[in-house]
Amino acid sequence: MNDNKKRTRRTYGILAALLALSLTGEAGAYAQLQSAALVGADAYTSGSRDTKEVEAFLDGFFAQDAVQQKAGAVAVSIVRDGKTLVSKGYGIIDQTSKSPVDANRTVFRIASVSKVFTAVAAMQLVEQGKMSLQDNIEKYLDGYEIVNPFDTPVTIEHLLTHTTGFEAREPSDASYVTDPSFEPVSLNKSIFDVFPPVVREPGTSYMYDNFATRLLGYIVQQASGESFGSYVQQHIFDPLGMNSSSYTLTEELANRLATSYDPANEALPLYDLSPREWPEGSMVSTASDMDLK
Repeated sequence: MNDNKKRTRRTYGILAALLALSLTGEAGAYAQLQSAALVGADAYTSGSRDTKEVEAFLDGFFAQDAVQQKAGAVAVSIVRDGKTLVSKGYGIIDQTSKSPVDANRTVFRIASVSKVFTAVAAMQLVEQGKMSLQDNIEKYLDGYEIVNPFDTPVTIEHLLTHTTGFEAREPSDASYVTDPSFEPVSLNKSIFDVFPPVVREPGTSYMYDNFATRLLGYIVQQASGESFGSYVQQHIFDPLGMNSSSYTLTEELANRLATSYDPANEALPLYDLSPREWPEGSMVSTASDMDLK
């Protein structure tokens, strides 16, 4: 393994276990699968190092009728001490083709796990001296002044730790696009059209904040001189060999995406996003990419 790859992995030794899944039923199945993920995570610290034993556990768990009735597609990777013990798919990609899930090829939307990679990008730029954790974020906003009644500025560190004090801002329904002719808005516009005021003193309280991570991705653009998606591709995905990962759902990746179903077991339409790249949640990937071998 080359030094760049080792260094990037050290920057975020992310996963003990990944369960990427598409559900056919209600939240109860998700809770069951979360339990399986926790078992996998526990294996990282105190469980088996034997591949056959771990695989046998997973095979038995996903063979259960109660789980099969709720989970349409599941991909699992379990990593311990830098070694992939198991990377395997269960279920089918969709109910029409009934193609089996392949941990190497089947793509899932990984939602807020995307935030980890956005944070990595920011920390790389901190390491390179292109920005500082203590920088006032207004340094990167081209003259935009935040509404902040407090003496404490919002910093890069506050964005990373969800302690900005921003009023809550969440994506609207218009952010989910099913019409392929629709032109998504830019990352810039999506931020400055809804930029929230600071309503709590920065650094004094925690609130999970999607907007903060979206803004962090924009600042990655500003500090690096590259578009957010291009930066992550060239400086994280490519060095790690994550060839099935992207913040943009390309046509090729969409063709490998596991289909999601609603509680009535109806397939949900394929959707894009506006803006197309969400630093806080648009990443797609495979289980094998996420095991960072």
